[in-house]
Amino acid sequence: MTTSSLLSGADGAVELRGPLASRLLEKSPAMKRLLVYLWEHRAEELNEYAIATEALDRRSDFDPRTDAAVRVQVARLRQKLKEFYDDEGTLDPWRLSIPLGSYQLQAEPVTKDGAPPDLAIQDNPPAAAAIPTIAPQPVVAKPPASRYLWFSAAGLAILAMGWLLGSRWERQVQMSTASSSAVVVSPFWANLLKGGRPTQIVFPNPVFFTWVDKNGDTLLVRDPAVNSYHDLERSPSLSGLEAQRGKPILAQDYTVASDTRAVFRLAQYLQPLGTKISPSSSTELSPESADSANLILLGTVGTLAPYQAYLDKLHFRIPEHKQYIEDATPSLKAPVHFETVRESPTRIVAPGIVALLPGHSSDSFVLVLAGYHTNALISYLTSVNGLADLQKARTSHGNPEFFDAVVLSEVNGTTPLRSWVAAFKPLAKETR
Repeated sequence: MTTSSLLSGADGAVELRGPLASRLLEKSPAMKRLLVYLWEHRAEELNEYAIATEALDRRSDFDPRTDAAVRVQVARLRQKLKEFYDDEGTLDPWRLSIPLGSYQLQAEPVTKDGAPPDLAIQDNPPAAAAIPTIAPQPVVAKPPASRYLWFSAAGLAILAMGWLLGSRWERQVQMSTASSSAVVVSPFWANLLKGGRPTQIVFPNPVFFTWVDKNGDTLLVRDPAVNSYHDLERSPSLSGLEAQRGKPILAQDYTVASDTRAVFRLAQYLQPLGTKISPSSSTELSPESADSANLILLGTVGTLAPYQAYLDKLHFRIPEHKQYIEDATPSLKAPVHFETVRESPTRIVAPGIVALLPGHSSDSFVLVLAGYHTNALISYLTSVNGLADLQKARTSHGNPEFFDAVVLSEVNGTTPLRSWVAAFKPLAKETR
């Protein structure tokens, strides 16, 4: 396939012209096809199977668990793009990239100083980057026995990235509006948003406590059991640090990068409906301040604490500090617990909750996406296969208007591979 025909298939996108015409891809038609495919599907949540069968001409029995072709080819393309912009494409007005751990192709305009916006922002990183090294723990890891997490500069990299993504929200949504117009939004979403009410997507702000000593060194600590400054005394660990170091400063300026990316992806997907979609952190938007709006809530049980009233209405619950889901109203022969299963050092099957409830106002709704892998849940709700799977479960239960479901997601690192409904229960409309 020629470069001109490839460009024609991608609507003649100017962002692709430089890389497709470069000598780096000159003798690699497969790499060109992959680039165009990722461009055409950049507003979707991609997985290895789709890329393999639709872009790399793999057979329908392709198994990403035993065949690393997609990971290898995407890694090669990621490196080729970097080499292109370091050499032939230094004057290109756009820069394409594929973030590590992702298959989503991103396009950024180059700033006047020649750097992409991401690099320009990172020239002045938030104060968190100056925190000294203190044995970091992953944000989404199972809480240790002491129930609190210590973060260093490395441990906060994920959080700082989330902060940067959140600060660039308006600009990115404006950039994506034109490209989003080609996305076909499913009947599930079209029906939910048909009333035209504004929709708030609420993403979590974990609560951290900061101590600064006389030398200016900073210690940042999180106890997953504490989601308010006023609840500090509930934590023996935080109380002990307070006794040693004095009163801490509350730090809630960060979001987890995977949550922030998920929110942006969902908003981009919903953009063609013309509904006003706004992001808000859990600390910015109280349940009372959004009485007339639709709410889409993302997070864990801890970060969704301000919206506990909604969680209490569900059949399925995530116990505090646990990575499993339990059925609060179990029935005969149905599973009571849905555990996290580790398949390999990087690959797990994790449970999450997808629940649709009535909102405060007539014709408004609340959509809850609860779990440690909200990115996988949004991938599920923005993919053709995922929405078909959910509709099949609804149909088998009489197509209820409101429901809650356990969705299992196979995740490799931070990349969602596939998701499916494991349990489904209707909710009465009186849950308003």
